[in-house]
Amino acid sequence: MSLGSSFEIEAQLDISLELGFITEKDYKEISSRNEVIQKQLNAFISKLKKY
Repeated sequence: MSLGSSFEIEAQLDISLELGFITEKDYKEISSRNEVIQKQLNAFISKLKKY
């Protein structure tokens, strides 16, 4: 998963919540998981830039 894709997921989650396709509970759970992935990707990218 690329960092750009994780931001795209974030936007799709916002739209899904607004349109009522997902519950607030699901939104929070998926957003939390996505945030963890974004942090992991940022750490990985930072390490790669050092080399």
